[in-house]
Amino acid sequence: MGTWDDVARLMQALPLTAEHRPHEWRVGGKLVAWQRPLRLPERRALQVSGDPDVLAVRVRGESAAAALIAAHPQRYFTTAHLAGYPVVLVWLADIDRGSLADLVFDAWLVHAPRAVAREYLARRA
Repeated sequence: MGTWDDVARLMQALPLTAEHRPHEWRVGGKLVAWQRPLRLPERRALQVSGDPDVLAVRVRGESAAAALIAAHPQRYFTTAHLAGYPVVLVWLADIDRGSLADLVFDAWLVHAPRAVAREYLARRA
C-alpha cells in the first residue's frame, strides 16, 4: 500500500523535483505527479464512495497509460475527463511500494532533462 509520504520521499530523491503544493510534484516546473481528487460524476461512474487517495502521473503517451491499465486494472485507471492525455490514475491504497517507485521514476523521466536523467542513471548503475 502506497502513501503520500512514500510518494513525497520518492519524488524528493529525484533531481530537479520540487513539491509546489501539497501532493503536487514538478520537474523543472512541469507537472509530473499530483493528487487527483475524483469529481462526484467520476465517483459515481467508478462506483466509489468517499474520497479515496488517487495519484495522477505523467506517462510517455496514451499507449503507455492504456498498457498500465490493461495490465493492472485494479490499480490503474483513467476517467473520461483525462481521455486522450498522457496520464494514468492510481489507487494509492492498491499499489505496492516497488511499483510506486517504478511509476514515480518513469513519470520523472518524462520531463527530466536528458543530461540530468543520464547522469542520475549513471550514478545508480
